[in-house]
Amino acid sequence: MFDKTFSVDRDRIRPLWFSVQIPGDIPPGDYTGTVTVAPTDLAERAVTLSLKVVEEVVQDAGDGEPRKHSRLRWLDSKITLDDLPCAPFVLIEVDGNRVSFRRRAFLLRDVPKYFDP
Repeated sequence: MFDKTFSVDRDRIRPLWFSVQIPGDIPPGDYTGTVTVAPTDLAERAVTLSLKVVEEVVQDAGDGEPRKHSRLRWLDSKITLDDLPCAPFVLIEVDGNRVSFRRRAFLLRDVPKYFDP
């Protein structure tokens, strides 16, 4: 069961993207399920979804093919909520006109007055 709440202004349309992660050991075949949409002050509505599972297993969950929008599964990720970069990215440190990362440091010359790290 998955429960997602979000707002849509009256007379507006807002897309709701979701994905289905299918374990590699699921037998090929046709599967159906429902998604229930329950707006405030309106009757809920069940929408039937159909899914065809094929023999081929996508090894990287499709992340190697961004045109298929597989990375949308990351939209609700809690990663980087702590303001630290996630791997393989590193923290960049700024001290006045000195910028450093990965044991390297650079001095910025002629730093504009509006630059305030």
